[in-house]
Amino acid sequence: MAYRVGGFFGDDYVYINKQKLPVWGISGGISLPIANLKDASRRFRNQYSVVNISAEYIKRGNNDNPINESMFRLSFGFTLSDLWFVKHKYE
Repeated sequence: MAYRVGGFFGDDYVYINKQKLPVWGISGGISLPIANLKDASRRFRNQYSVVNISAEYIKRGNNDNPINESMFRLSFGFTLSDLWFVKHKYE
């Protein structure tokens, strides 16, 4: 299992009254491994696949600007990979 946490802040690309809007956000996520079928078959021995779940909160603008918005984003993803280039210790 892997955990991730992050954040950002700065100026947005949107201009209001010749000023850029401030923007900031925080995010977090987790990667959950998918069951590896090592014992069931030699075919799936080198696979490492995960389900990624993340959440993000973004705040754009402030009380000094006419644009003030908050966003919440929830994402799901799959990483299906295979360890092709692993050098085997014994052949």
